[in-house]
Order: sequence, then structure tokens, then C-alpha cells
Amino acid sequence: MRQFLVTVTPVLVPSTASTTTAAPVVSPVVGPVVGKIHILRTSEVAPDSMERLPPIGSNNLSVHDYEDPVPELVGILQKMGVNTAGMTFELYDDVIENLGGHYTNHLIRADLGNGKKEDFSVEWTLRNPKVTAVEIARLSKMSSAQG
Repeated sequence: MRQFLVTVTPVLVPSTASTTTAAPVVSPVVGPVVGKIHILRTSEVAPDSMERLPPIGSNNLSVHDYEDPVPELVGILQKMGVNTAGMTFELYDDVIENLGGHYTNHLIRADLGNGKKEDFSVEWTLRNPKVTAVEIARLSKMSSAQG
């Protein structure tokens, strides 16, 4: 079971009619690269609004419609002292088909170079890349014999 919470802040647009009605206008959150979706990071959200989830992506979006989280992720790993020389990262979409339609998961496949491969959500990595970096650092310390 999945539960999504989406919060939209309406922007009031003056009406040309004689009454003073306002219509909400919803615009996508766009990152520094034009055309890429930028997920709000925890550092960009006020502490009282931490319960808000990032925007839920459309099933028509591709992983390439999002801001690329890999450069920031690698930078954080290097600051943590993790050797990223043998690691590779691949962005891909995993389309889950069911009777009601489909859902697309946007994922990062991390090959850690020690026999470990793990998939991470693009949306959640964009929201807080430090959490993903800590998990990658933990997995990179494990040998392939440990599981």
C-alpha cells in the first residue's frame, strides 16, 4: 500500500472580470537546469513543513526528466572519505505493470565495485542525498562474502 501526500500552494491571479475572484495556478518546480524537475531538499524546507513529500512524478516522466543526483552524491561520498574510483552509477526507469495501469520507479543503480549493487530512488536521493551516501558508504565497506 502506498500513501501519497501532495501539497499545492495556489498562486492568486487577478481576474479580468468585475468580481474579485482568484484562480489557483499550479506551476512545476524546476531545477537549475531548464526542463529538469528539481525535488526540494530537506535543507530547502522549513522545519515545520518536513512532513511534506516531494512532488509525485507522473507516470509519463522519465528518469532523464529529473535533475541528475549523481554528481552531488559522488561529491558527498568523497567528502566522507569513500573511494569512488571503482563505483559506477546508472539512471534508469523501472515500469511496474498491473491491472489498473502502470507505475514508473525512477532509480539509480549503484555498482559499488566490491560485488555489491543496489538501487536507490532518484526522487528520495534528490530530496536528501546524504542519506543515500551514508547507505552507499556502509555497503562499500562490506565484502561480497558478507551478503
